Amino acid sequence: MPKKKAEEEPIEQTIDTEKAEQGIALLRQQSLGLVAELTSAFPGTEITGESDLTLASEALTRIIKHLKQWEEKRTEIVQPANNFVRSINQMWARLVNPVKSEEARLRMMMSTFRASESERRRKEYQEGLKQVEEVFPGGSPIPEVVAPIPTDSLKHVVTQNGTVHYANVSKWEVQDINIIPREYFILDEATIGKLVKAGLKAIPGIRIWTEQVPVVRGA
Repeated sequence: MPKKKAEEEPIEQTIDTEKAEQGIALLRQQSLGLVAELTSAFPGTEITGESDLTLASEALTRIIKHLKQWEEKRTEIVQPANNFVRSINQMWARLVNPVKSEEARLRMMMSTFRASESERRRKEYQEGLKQVEEVFPGGSPIPEVVAPIPTDSLKHVVTQNGTVHYANVSKWEVQDINIIPREYFILDEATIGKLVKAGLKAIPGIRIWTEQVPVVRGA
């Protein structure tokens, strides 16, 4: 006997909006309080000595500590919502993708038929012109028909659900990447950053250097 198709798992919504509102309210209170404390403890706009550096370091470690705590809280709050959205998107894709595949298949077949039918009619029309010349020799030269012959039957099809018509859509493909103007290229900054962090010392056209930046540990 054929196996029974597995049923879709039920989607449970477990979003705690009250918890989210409480978390946001607490974050607002803590963030405003922290900014006020830091501004009062270190009101300057520049570091002029080691004492200032110590104060700035203390403020920076407090900031990093709070940001980590707040990020953990944010993740805790949004995780159920993210899981819910993810489950909906996954189920939606499983149901819609087969239909989209059929859409693409039909579009391909219709476009192929229209192109081949148009070319067939072009050749048929061209052959008709040649037959006219054979019957009436010495007339005007027969022009070569290059463009497809438009016909009403190829322009649109009316169905119960709507009308299918054909429109000119510009498309493109790469033929020679070496002659494409550079303004059409996007610098891969993410890859360059990873390579530089991994120890790459030289890339043509790019300056690589090192500088000291504050790094907080143990926050």
